[in-house]
Amino acid sequence: MSRADGKTILNIGKSRSGKTSIIKAVEKLHSRAVAFDPKTEWVQLGYELHEEKRDFLMTLKDSNGGEIKAAFASYDKKDFDFWAACAFNFNREKEGLIIAEELGTVTQSGAAVNNWARLINQGLAFNPVIMATVQRGQEVDKTIINNATAINIFQHSTETDAENMAKRIGVDVSEIPREPMEFITWTPNKGIIIKRGKVEYINGSPKFSGVKNGKGRPANLIPQKDGTFKGVHYF
Repeated sequence: MSRADGKTILNIGKSRSGKTSIIKAVEKLHSRAVAFDPKTEWVQLGYELHEEKRDFLMTLKDSNGGEIKAAFASYDKKDFDFWAACAFNFNREKEGLIIAEELGTVTQSGAAVNNWARLINQGLAFNPVIMATVQRGQEVDKTIINNATAINIFQHSTETDAENMAKRIGVDVSEIPREPMEFITWTPNKGIIIKRGKVEYINGSPKFSGVKNGKGRPANLIPQKDGTFKGVHYF
């Protein structure tokens, strides 16, 4: 049985700008997920921690396509390549959520390479939801930016970083958020589709608002299982 194409959502912004908040909201809608987790953030949310390759691989195999939430913690580029291969096979067995944190530490600014390239180029045929984070747009590979379903852009603290991001997606630098917990959403086909996005935490849970499709009145934004927001036109 064939699967629908997957989604890749890239979240860009400085540390503690709110970019992981969207992933946390989407993650709750999944029963199968694997994370590359250098700072062990997902471990703190109940994911099974792995720092040894063999243990991580055996845990994924033992899940046998069932429910699982596991994280691999490392800052090493070779370990990231190993994790990307595991994530590809994990999702090929049965679709799930793939979380890649802190890409700036393990990728390059040119084209994606090795198993990471395979995952974001070929893996979408197996309908994963890939959600990734990076602090600065110039630190991430151009392959994921070119292939992303959407990019959520959060706070940029320097003019240089804001200008670089604006240039990469072809918008005026004034569109790039400069305050914490603010974001815009951009897609290759439609440009900016959410303006004045805002993340607020209410009783410990993230809530999202913004102007959908770049115009109209502010509205609540409800994250969906595929990483998009309900009622927003991405294509």
